[in-house]
Amino acid sequence: MDVQTQSGLMSLPSELMSSIASFLSDSDLTNLCHVSKCWNDIATRDLWQEMGIVVTGNSIEMIRNARKLTLDIGQMTAHPGPAQIRKLHLFPETEAPRNNQAQVTTAVLSALTPNKLIQFSLLAADADCLGLLARKQKRLEHLSMRYCCQFWPSSFVETLSFPSLKKLCLYKTHAPTHELSEGRNNVGVIIQNASNLTCLQYTCLPDQRERSGLENALRHRYEGSTHSPLRLQSLMLSGQDLSIDTLLETITSNVELCWIRTLYLRCCPYAHKFLAILSRENKLLLKTFVFAQHNANTLPTSTLTTFLQSFSGLEHLCIDLNGDQPLPAIEDFGNHAATLVTLIVNRRYRRYDRPAYSLSEIAHLCALLSQLQRLAIQIPALKCPTKPGDDFISQAGMTEFLKAVTTLPSLNTLRITNMPCLYRGVRSSVDVAGFPQCADQYLETLESLATQCFKYLLQTQKNSKVDQLFFSPLTCISVWCSPRDCIHPAGCNCTSRKIYPQGYRRRVLPGGIDCAVVFAEPFRLPRHDDAPGEPEPDPHFLPISDDEGFSRYYHEWVDGESSSL
Repeated sequence: MDVQTQSGLMSLPSELMSSIASFLSDSDLTNLCHVSKCWNDIATRDLWQEMGIVVTGNSIEMIRNARKLTLDIGQMTAHPGPAQIRKLHLFPETEAPRNNQAQVTTAVLSALTPNKLIQFSLLAADADCLGLLARKQKRLEHLSMRYCCQFWPSSFVETLSFPSLKKLCLYKTHAPTHELSEGRNNVGVIIQNASNLTCLQYTCLPDQRERSGLENALRHRYEGSTHSPLRLQSLMLSGQDLSIDTLLETITSNVELCWIRTLYLRCCPYAHKFLAILSRENKLLLKTFVFAQHNANTLPTSTLTTFLQSFSGLEHLCIDLNGDQPLPAIEDFGNHAATLVTLIVNRRYRRYDRPAYSLSEIAHLCALLSQLQRLAIQIPALKCPTKPGDDFISQAGMTEFLKAVTTLPSLNTLRITNMPCLYRGVRSSVDVAGFPQCADQYLETLESLATQCFKYLLQTQKNSKVDQLFFSPLTCISVWCSPRDCIHPAGCNCTSRKIYPQGYRRRVLPGGIDCAVVFAEPFRLPRHDDAPGEPEPDPHFLPISDDEGFSRYYHEWVDGESSSL
């Protein structure tokens, strides 16, 4: 077969054509739509299988990889693209009239192919939207909802059935002060009808912590039913007050703890109470544990030590604490030394010279956890620069750190988490005229440091697998000045400028080894009024700033969903 001719290209098996299309960019797929009807069908399917939609007053904006397509309601039903959507993210525009929003949202859902959608995310869910979704999309596997009330009329809630649902994410859902006498807990019914549910992610509003929506949902699930406890593989809680005894009792009685493989606790007051219950679970088989940002006054010193020593077999561990909160000792990781492949340890200080562990402790950690493949940790050799010419990297300390790292034979990704940033406060030490010089020196030093790290690793460990090195938080270097002192181009009247370092650099080291050096920028989850398809910073090592942001940061790195790892 001669595939170089048009006829040869047209006669390829459909499976091979689909495989070819999967490697093409959006622009290539768009061009492919004009080749033939067969190629148009394949390219349209790939272009439209995942889509973000912003619902406006009388039209929609469909966004994918920052490419926008605006359609009115009539065009929506006639366009062939929406019928191919399998993953849909819906963002209603808050300023648009609610009636118009509902009309457009209904048009979007009506244009979808029945039982084809597998993932759906929406903001401000209402009964009509979810009702239509439940009737038409019985194969939905992943449902995310934001800002919706947990109590709706009983006649409607009975229709909420997603039998194929595997993952339910609830962001800031709220329960009314007094439960509706005629209402049912919609979340509880969704969970009740989802026999295949394996992942539950719940983010609690600060003012809802005393009226636990999670407790209400789990309790309503079992009212008048004979359902067995949930066999969740992943339980992810953010902002949930775990001091409520009735909530803890509801969780332990309605969830089989021995089935949980991923536990995520972020900003949960009194989380030590829940960890104490888990520590007494004899059959705990956790593989992933994420414990991030907890208030010091609710975390007893022995909490993490007791928990980590109560079981074995962890593969991925992330601990991110604030201030002087107690980190586990290196010996506390001993039960997991044979299995741990990912370790993220971070303790946030205002000062850069107070890292989580000392150099000797890091050396001990590397000797103990010989199976590590990904390590994110602070270096005790750094200090914040305050003026041009400052030496903020200790050569001796960096060498000692690298010596410890090279003892890890399987390490392939290293993240240095406490790289200093220049920010507005630096102005008290550096005159405005000195900022550009300081910024240039900062970036040059980082690039030099990256090269030094790779060269050292290659020289001391010929078989080193480290091919990605990350520095964060390297956000941007802000130069603040008054308009009269502005160092922008002529005519600019801004009060500040930002110098963004190049986010991605490649170096070919001796021996032809191609190494990637990534300077991580902060992640900011798009709000509902942002364009959801705009390019975002590198997701591998992102500051833990919000529940969705951290969840995405963690899973794209640990679960290997990103193509870069």
